[in-house]
Amino acid sequence: MKNWLKLCTVAGCAMFMAACVSDKSVDGRGSGDYKAEITSFGFYAEDNAGVLVLDYEGEITGRDIVVALPESVDKTQLKARFTVSDGDIVSVGDEIFESGSTVYDYSSPVDMLVSDSESKYAQVFSVNITKPVNKVWTHVGTLKAEENEFTRSDFKMKLNPVDQLPYLVYCVTETASDEDKLAFAKWDGSEFVRIGEEAFSTEVGGAVDLEFDTKGTPFVLYADRGASVSNAPTVMTYDGSAWKVVGTSGFIPYAVNTSHGALAVDATGRIVVVTTGNGRNTEYYRLATLSSYSGSGWTSGVIPNRPTTYTSTYYQKARRFGESVYIGVANVGTGGFYSLYKWTNGSVSTLVESGLTNSSATNWNDLAIDFADDGTMYFLSSQQVDGAYLFQVYTYKDGEDSAPRPFGASVPTTRFGAHTMALDRDGVPYIVYTLGSSGARYLQVVSYDREQRKWLDPVTVDVDNEIASEGLFIAFDDENVGYLGAMGYVKPYEFRLYKLLEVESDTE
Repeated sequence: MKNWLKLCTVAGCAMFMAACVSDKSVDGRGSGDYKAEITSFGFYAEDNAGVLVLDYEGEITGRDIVVALPESVDKTQLKARFTVSDGDIVSVGDEIFESGSTVYDYSSPVDMLVSDSESKYAQVFSVNITKPVNKVWTHVGTLKAEENEFTRSDFKMKLNPVDQLPYLVYCVTETASDEDKLAFAKWDGSEFVRIGEEAFSTEVGGAVDLEFDTKGTPFVLYADRGASVSNAPTVMTYDGSAWKVVGTSGFIPYAVNTSHGALAVDATGRIVVVTTGNGRNTEYYRLATLSSYSGSGWTSGVIPNRPTTYTSTYYQKARRFGESVYIGVANVGTGGFYSLYKWTNGSVSTLVESGLTNSSATNWNDLAIDFADDGTMYFLSSQQVDGAYLFQVYTYKDGEDSAPRPFGASVPTTRFGAHTMALDRDGVPYIVYTLGSSGARYLQVVSYDREQRKWLDPVTVDVDNEIASEGLFIAFDDENVGYLGAMGYVKPYEFRLYKLLEVESDTE
């Protein structure tokens, strides 16, 4: 009843004030010196800290204002930023609105009265919040090995933090030597462009990873069959003209597990590498090994204070956030599951040990880490519980949470293949995984609806193309543009890039 009276008051004032001015045009928008209009309107991250991470500008048609906001945004406590004609006053009921300051509930349409302070002429502008247009994962580019053959499982893709474009490190078989070596390419918005010499590395055994420093310089990690100890780790970087080894090649004098390796670069440029030792009768055998490089040389050692009941470590992940590098590993052995660590300026601290999974779980697989803007870590685990294959996302905030908390319900799948996760700029988690028979799989993407508080139904991406069961990529740039990458299953192998693009609202 109060809302009805408020709307009647607003509408009545608008009609009365409009009637008081006789020199206005019949369409009610006015002419001459008196406008009484909103010329721009939107919700901006700067005004809505903790609610928005992107800016959302409204579309003004006549006296209708439409702003498309994600479903995950809390619309009950928003500050609108707007511009009006000189001398105009904006109000809703008895409340005067200040641009970028007044908090109001926009979960239902809001009628704003705009009045000219000199003439008292006024108009009502209606603000409506709508859902964003539908988006679908659309194939936008393909990278094919021309004369060489892809080693399809050994690739990594990352977004460059400077130009916000996807870059890809991948393996090709060099024709002359018949050895698998690294190549590097950039998606320039329309095609893949190779950077540096193709087959620039020594022979690759696996454990490939890619990372950028804050200036956009790329670094790659791989198990180096050309090192003095075969499959010892090597890191290389591109200086703008050529690829060069960082420090020394094979910087750990032992072989590493060729299936798993993680690379990160902290905010100061120090390089962090996490591997699993694979050399029998060595101090690193099957243990989580952490190495760092600060410019003067490599230092390496096992991650300290880990339970001796862990018999092996796999699926390492490392992510930079703030001044630290956060590390996740999957453990095998009594009291295993997953562990989380934080590396800061050479010092390692334990965040979570022996946790992050259902006590009935009997099998574990790959994992993924991403961060919300407020520092909340989202951690994707996979676990087999009572015969069921499940993905489970957890959240953990360093310094606030004593243990990770499940985020939403678990997501069922038929078996474990490749899988990973990323947050979009609105903080919505996306899980991407492969689904299908052994070997040949199809891409599946599932996202979380924060309003309904549930995972949406999985979407199959590119039903006409099978995807290799190893290696996936998903990320969102600063403008919330989503990228998804995977290697094809059918020879000749090709890397396929997808982009989350807008479609007409009636398109499924």
